[in-house]
Amino acid sequence: MVFNGPGVNVPTISISRFPYPEYHTSDDNLSIVSEKRLLESKDLIISILDIIERDYVPERKFKGPVFLSGYGLWVDWRVNKKLNQNIEQIMLSLEGDKSIFDIAEELSMDFEEVLSYTDKFFAQGLIKKVGIKTL
Repeated sequence: MVFNGPGVNVPTISISRFPYPEYHTSDDNLSIVSEKRLLESKDLIISILDIIERDYVPERKFKGPVFLSGYGLWVDWRVNKKLNQNIEQIMLSLEGDKSIFDIAEELSMDFEEVLSYTDKFFAQGLIKKVGIKTL
């Protein structure tokens, strides 16, 4: 609330295990902190930063549908049904206004999977990578 409060508007995230029984009680103190949970939090934060560092906005350099098998981009539905079903939506999302993370979220797909697939478009010269706009 402090950073994202009225008139400040600095977008932030909060990472917590809320709700937990001790929340906002006298038992909410350092004695309930465990090394295991701290390491889990560290790993989560590193994963978030890794996604932020690798995320980009893909911008299409092609017109019309892509000959997927000709570019090595066809995905067998028997091997990866979800990706196969979402190929068209991914291609329609390459307009330079959504990040890989945004696309993955919209399609309820794993970031790594969408990134890997979209990177194949980049390797074939079908898209360009545009940086993420920040505040």
